[in-house]
Amino acid sequence: MAGRKPFEPSEDQRRQVEAFAAYGIPQEDMCKLLLNPRTGKPIDLKTLHKHFRVELDTGMVRANAKVAESLFRQAVGAAAQYDANGKLIRAEQTPVVSAGIFWAKARMGWKERDVHEFTGENGGPIEVDDARSKLADRLARLAAASAAREGSGEPQPE
Repeated sequence: MAGRKPFEPSEDQRRQVEAFAAYGIPQEDMCKLLLNPRTGKPIDLKTLHKHFRVELDTGMVRANAKVAESLFRQAVGAAAQYDANGKLIRAEQTPVVSAGIFWAKARMGWKERDVHEFTGENGGPIEVDDARSKLADRLARLAAASAAREGSGEPQPE
């Protein structure tokens, strides 16, 4: 086919797409930022999927792995790292308790448990009256009030 040359992504564009995928940028928006150098126009979704499949599939995974590595290092701490000449590459990191707690909750299923204790008067047990006896007492009072009204000549509701 002797026509236009097919789109060829640059290494810089590949790095951009992987970063965009890592940041969670929608693919439609990625297309707006990626220009075809031949036309100067944004690429379409079909071109994005065809030429950047690996970057789209791995960008978020790589980002999650870096965040997990950083969180893990914060949770457990890390020794200082030096190069072959003894130059400090990374300073020692002491463990951060909150990172450890987050890791335990998110990865190990740990939960904080709230215990609510209810007590009666002076810290004693809560007194629970028998429902039947309360109902019987209430019905007896209503019957007595009704009988008193009948004897007084008040009109009764129907």
